Parts: sequence; structure tokens; C-alpha cells
Amino acid sequence: MRRQVSVGIESWPLERPFRISRGVKTAADVVVVELHDGKHVGRGECVPYPRYGESVDSVAAQIRSVLPSLEQGASRIDCRTLLPAGAALNAIDSALWDLEAKQSASGISGLTGISLEPVSTLFTLSLADPEKMARQASAVPELQRLKLKLNADAPLECLTAIRAARPDAQLVIDANGSWSNELLM
Repeated sequence: MRRQVSVGIESWPLERPFRISRGVKTAADVVVVELHDGKHVGRGECVPYPRYGESVDSVAAQIRSVLPSLEQGASRIDCRTLLPAGAALNAIDSALWDLEAKQSASGISGLTGISLEPVSTLFTLSLADPEKMARQASAVPELQRLKLKLNADAPLECLTAIRAARPDAQLVIDANGSWSNELLM
């Protein structure tokens, strides 16, 4: 099966800066892969992580390096031997799943055998001082599950302020690898 493949880079400005322990993001920079079979388009994207030695340019280059295989019809299984685990493989895998689901009369649930049921997800609060994080939590009263980006500076103070602002919410802590063993003890 012959496919047309396109690879692009998109940048989506965030409404407000998003801070974690390793830095601040003001945009979501993604690499997009589209696979065209003449009738359907499968789309996948990924966010490269500098922490793992990835950039949008390096990931786009990785994807471009396997374009001939993708154009000739490489499958999801084939791609596992073409690329290492990482953002590039994720984008291609997602695009292939999307394409196969669109080609199939049964969609993604039919392909996987998994019935699709609604799930409750987490809403992430950006790392900030305790008062600002409490305001972030208060701004989304309809959301019941909050993921808190924390670092080692004032985790208990942030947690206390958020709990006071949202006693009804389920709180999940994400320390982004910034906590030491001593802090955890």
C-alpha cells in the first residue's frame, strides 16, 4: 500500500505559562505526522522532551529518516524495528492507529477489542507559590481531580493552601523528580 506522508512542526501558545520543577513552557511545541492513503488521513503528534535528548528538529528528522518505509506501508510492528522508543515512534504509532481506525468500520475499539468508556482525568496545576496554586485550584471548581506540580521549595505549604481552597478535590502530587530521598522521609 502506497501512502503519502507529511511531517510538520506546530507551536501552540499556552494561555498562561506552565511551570514545572525543570522549567517553564509558554507554548506546546509538537511534531505532527500525517499518513494519507488516498481516502483517509491518519494523524499523530508528539511532544519531544529535551530531558531525553529530543527536540522538535531531531524528532522530525528521525521521522523523515523512515519516510520511505512509511510510504511503502510499514506497519506499527514494523516501525518498532525502525526507530527506538521515544517521541518519533509515538507520533508514527499514533498516526498509524488513527489511520487504521478510520479505514476500519469498527473504529479504534474494534481494532483493540477494548470498549471505550468515559474516564476521569486529572487537571494539572502549574508550579507556583502556595497562594497562586490555591487560586488555580479555586478557578476550576467543576474539576474534581487535580494534579499538583510541586518542587522541593514549599511542597507542604502549597499542598495546605490547595487543600484549603479545594477540600472537595482529589489531589495527586507530581514532584517532577525534584524531591530528594531526605524530603520523602
